[in-house]
Amino acid sequence: MITTEEEKKEAQEFYKEALQLLKECGVDFMLGGAFSLFAHTGIYRDTKDLDIFCKPSDYSKILQFFADKGYKTQLTDIRWLAKVFKGDYFIDIIFDTVNNICTVDHSWFEHATPGTFAGEEVKFLSPEELIWCKIYVQNRERFDGADINHVILKKGKE
Repeated sequence: MITTEEEKKEAQEFYKEALQLLKECGVDFMLGGAFSLFAHTGIYRDTKDLDIFCKPSDYSKILQFFADKGYKTQLTDIRWLAKVFKGDYFIDIIFDTVNNICTVDHSWFEHATPGTFAGEEVKFLSPEELIWCKIYVQNRERFDGADINHVILKKGKE
């Protein structure tokens, strides 16, 4: 959790740098997680990670690009998740779900919502894909049901 003004500034600098590098990498991506939730509902959460969604064929290109720039990278779970680290901050590169039900494909990009984050033009996961991903987060330590309800309340009629 980000608590001080200095941490907020560091986080914003990290987000901006990460987005600029992702664009430089040339791989199509979308923002998900807390920032997509904020784009669709107005509910803001401080976080030290940036959830990036891409096609499965693209995550290795992102990892290699960031590794070449000196970042620590990790293929966390070959089924769905890779990471890029910079100090306390990191990027989750998500290309599927652990159960392989939500594979990111071209249709996700067709439905993506354009917007701005950290001063950069980005694509956010559509409300449908955001719900689709969050519906499977039902663990002992985390449950995203409230987020799903908020997205439906704000975007359901659309």
